[in-house]
Amino acid sequence: MTGSTAKANLSHYEKIQILLEEYRSLRSEVAARLTYGFQIGTLGVGAIAWVLGRSDLTFDRTAVSIGFIFTSGLGILWIVSIRDVWRLSKRLQALEHEINSRAGEHLLVWEQLHGGGAGSQRRAFFVARDPKPRTGLKPLDRYN
Repeated sequence: MTGSTAKANLSHYEKIQILLEEYRSLRSEVAARLTYGFQIGTLGVGAIAWVLGRSDLTFDRTAVSIGFIFTSGLGILWIVSIRDVWRLSKRLQALEHEINSRAGEHLLVWEQLHGGGAGSQRRAFFVARDPKPRTGLKPLDRYN
């Protein structure tokens, strides 16, 4: 029997543990992406403070062009970071649902109730909102 044709006989518990490990990994990736976004913001604020703090400030075309390119680059990096957090949040919601389904009850619910994919992304970014009620959770799937 070769490795490619052999089917692993994982127990129900082992499958949940594998999914939980992916869940942990993705949660740490969300934290890293959020930290990255704050670092980009800090760099941008620092650059603006440096430019405004210069006593010989002149607004020639070169300085304005460099500032625009720098600001645009930081904006793109920030948008990519936020986009990745939303994608990770959607995957975390799916993992929560699968783990809960395998466990037979709603144990992991944070991303499903509070996460980035729970509702309108644009509105949630600017307005604090209450979490969805637990009664709004999807019914659990059946696993053997």
